Amino acid sequence: MKKEIENTDFLTFILKKSFLCLYFIFFLIFSPLTFSKEFNCHLNNTKIRPNLNKGPGFLFNSKKYQKRNFKINFKEVTVLMWSRNDLIHILLGSNKERVSIKTSFSLNRSQFFLTMNPSVKLKCIARKSVSKSDKAKQGNSLTIPSTGDNLIVEIKKDLLFKYYTEDGFELSRSLIFQNGKVYNKTRPPSKKDPWCLFRIEFKLNEDTIVPLGTKIPVKRAEVFKNNEDFTVFSYSFVDFATGKKGMETSRFVPFSIECTIDSKMAFSKKLLDEINQGAFKIYRKK
Repeated sequence: MKKEIENTDFLTFILKKSFLCLYFIFFLIFSPLTFSKEFNCHLNNTKIRPNLNKGPGFLFNSKKYQKRNFKINFKEVTVLMWSRNDLIHILLGSNKERVSIKTSFSLNRSQFFLTMNPSVKLKCIARKSVSKSDKAKQGNSLTIPSTGDNLIVEIKKDLLFKYYTEDGFELSRSLIFQNGKVYNKTRPPSKKDPWCLFRIEFKLNEDTIVPLGTKIPVKRAEVFKNNEDFTVFSYSFVDFATGKKGMETSRFVPFSIECTIDSKMAFSKKLLDEINQGAFKIYRKK
């Protein structure tokens, strides 16, 4: 009798273990993926120059873009990407030709390609995971967010916009940042080096300071690649569709910041510091 009880207990134990194993396998196969995966992507237009990848490069994070779309413009081409469960969805369209294609790829893939026509191609390769210590070491070289919501431009130094300038237009005034120097004009001294333009609108006919600590919410962030040699990262503080302003004071209204860099460069925190010597930073509000 005792031996029969022991055998029954042993069989029960084996059945429980088998059930747990089957449940675990089922969970792995059929449950949605919850981990974050990053892809290094490149959009190429061979009409510009055959056999050369001259389009913009960008990072796509599957977890970050579960609730919103990633968007990038390159000449007449627009790319929309987003992730749902274990799939990455892509919409690649041409505004000029009024055609588009939509498809999906498994998040498990190490790379994927999408061709809209013989001249427009999208290529994405999964990035290797980086440890927390390596991420800390790479902090100064991390790319700056260039699309999406909840972006902030924070002013880190008092910035003086002069009322009397050579190229001022109505009440619009600009500062140019290049090689760590600041200029009260709308054109950079050199078109070869990376530069940023910060534009505001005056409310008073006098010199105006945008003070240290000012945080300006971005209403629209876009990447433009209208030239094979450089890329423009644009941050607008005014919603043109509704006319609403992100912020304003009794003295000025922030309008936009545009940074123009070489197509081969990554728009990183380190590069921005080299351009503006820490005058402002761009980040995503947590």
